[in-house]
Amino acid sequence: MKHEELNIPNKLGRCILGDGKGASFRVWIAAKGIHGSHCKVDELQHDYIAELSGLNSKQAVSYHIDKLLEWNWIGTDGERYFFRPVKYLKQVYGVSDKANNYKIDIKKELKDIKAVLFFMSVKAVIAYRRFVESTNGDHQQADANGYTLQYYKTNDLSVRLLSKLIGITQNMVHRLKHYAEKLGYITIRKNVRPVLNWERSYLFDNYYDHLFKQNEIIKLRMTDTIKTYV
Repeated sequence: MKHEELNIPNKLGRCILGDGKGASFRVWIAAKGIHGSHCKVDELQHDYIAELSGLNSKQAVSYHIDKLLEWNWIGTDGERYFFRPVKYLKQVYGVSDKANNYKIDIKKELKDIKAVLFFMSVKAVIAYRRFVESTNGDHQQADANGYTLQYYKTNDLSVRLLSKLIGITQNMVHRLKHYAEKLGYITIRKNVRPVLNWERSYLFDNYYDHLFKQNEIIKLRMTDTIKTYV
């Protein structure tokens, strides 16, 4: 194996997850890890790529190799495969050279690539929000009537916001949040508070699905705080 780790910008991970190309990206990383920058076509290690990627057949690897050739993430002259560098993908997706990277452990992490890409995406979203706040100051989102449900901090990330900024469905955000948390890439803190008397009527009319009762106290379920520790 030529490389056991590969540095990938967090923003690039976000782009690939949003583009729905995570599965083929996993095969691209495995091929680069095993072969480096190139190999002969008939020497491509399908079995090892499948093992690293968590795929169950050579045919599945071939399917993704064809996709990678179609996207020009892999080049060929008929005799050899040329595995494009990370720099090429950064150019394709317009990712800056200054973007923060995450070092993917190819042997340990490829099988859970969607959790890894979600974790990287969260880091990219947090970095983006910090940049916006440093430029424009804190921003508290109010509803149409001027009511603020929550005083948001940088790590308070709603499913709706992550869906919008990553480019995946809200259902997928729900699934990947718990997948990434289970594997230890992120921690999720549920934010709740008691409903104040003066806002009770308004919340019942406009945010009923955010309310629940605990020990005879009406409480408001707010946006989760997500932290990344890897």
